[in-house]
Amino acid sequence: MGSQVTKTPPPTPISISNISLRIKEYREIAFEELGAPRDFLKSTSPEIFTEVAAIIARRITSAISEAHAAQLDLKETKQAIAAVSQFGGDRLLNGLSLGNRTLDELRLSAQDSTQWQERIEGELRTRLVLGEVSKEALSTTLQQIVSCEELRNLLIGTDGYTWVADVFCQGRMTKAHILMSAVCKLKGHDFTALGWQAFPGTTEEFKTLVEHLESNLTQYQGLAGYLKFSTEYAGNDMLNGYRRMSAVCQLKGHDFTALGWQLFPGTTEKFDTLVEHLERNLTQYQGLAGYLKFSKEYAGNDMQSGFQRMSAVCKLKGHDFKALGWQQFHGTTEKFDTLVEHLERNLTQYQGLAGYLKF
Repeated sequence: MGSQVTKTPPPTPISISNISLRIKEYREIAFEELGAPRDFLKSTSPEIFTEVAAIIARRITSAISEAHAAQLDLKETKQAIAAVSQFGGDRLLNGLSLGNRTLDELRLSAQDSTQWQERIEGELRTRLVLGEVSKEALSTTLQQIVSCEELRNLLIGTDGYTWVADVFCQGRMTKAHILMSAVCKLKGHDFTALGWQAFPGTTEEFKTLVEHLESNLTQYQGLAGYLKFSTEYAGNDMLNGYRRMSAVCQLKGHDFTALGWQLFPGTTEKFDTLVEHLERNLTQYQGLAGYLKFSKEYAGNDMQSGFQRMSAVCKLKGHDFKALGWQQFHGTTEKFDTLVEHLERNLTQYQGLAGYLKF
C-alpha cells in the first residue's frame, strides 16, 4: 500500500477577521524600516504617517496577491482593503494607532473641534472597516461623548447632527436623530438642547437642499410651493416634503410657518384627486357619518389620517373645516364602531379617575 501524499493547505487569506492583526504586524515592520520610535505617533509630522501608511499598503497588497494566486475567495477582503485605503495616510494611521486611548485623552490632545472630530472619525471608520466595532460599541462611544461636556457641546446644531449621521449612521439623519435621542435619555441629558430636528434623508440630500433653499426659499410659498417642493425633493410624498422643509428651516433658522403649509399625509396625486372631489362634494362629509365615510373612502379606514387629510385640504384650499363638526379619533373606523357599541352599554363603569384608568 503506497504512502499517502499530504496536501499542503493553501495560505490563509487576509480577510476582515485577521486584517487588523496583519496591519499591526506590518506597522511594526514599518517602524523598523523607518527607524521610528514607538511613541512617534504623539509628536511626528504627517509625512511620517504617510510613509508608514505606504509601507503597510505595500505589505497588504502583497498579501492580497498571494491569496489571489491561491484562487481564494477575496470579495470581502478586497472590499475591506479598498475601504481602509480610501482613508489613506495620516487618517489610516491615526485610526489604527489610537488603540485603547480614552476619549478624555482625545479631548486633551485635540486643540479644536475639527481635529477632535477627525480623530474620532478615523478611529471609528477604520475599526468599522475591520469589523471591530459593533452597534453596541458605537452606542457606548456616543454615551462617552455625551457624558463629557466639552465634547457634548461639539454636537450642538447642524454641524454636530450631520457629523454624527456621517460617522455613526452611514449618513442617515433620521437614524442619527433616533440614536442620539436614546443615548441622551439613557445618560440623563436634554436632547432638545442639541437643537436637532429630524430630517428624513441622508446628509448629502440635506446639504443639497440647504444650498438650494438659501436662494430659492420664497418660491415655495403656499400650496403651489408645497406641491412643487414635494414633487422636486420628496418623490411626490407631501408628508416627507413637509418634514424635510420643516427640518431644514428649523436647523438653518428660516421661518417655516411663513410658508403657510399644512401637513398632508399622502402623495401629490392623492391631494389633487381629493381637491377635485371635494370641490363638488364637501357637504356630504358633514358630522360623524361624513367623517366615517371620508375615512373609509380616502384614508384606508384610518380616522386620524382622514382627519389630517381633510383638515389640510380645507386649510390649503380655503374651506371651513370646523363647519364639518369633526373630532379627531386615533384609530380605525372598525375600532371606532366597536368602541361606540361597547360604550352604549357600559359607559357608566368609566366614571371618575378609576374609570379613566380602567378605560
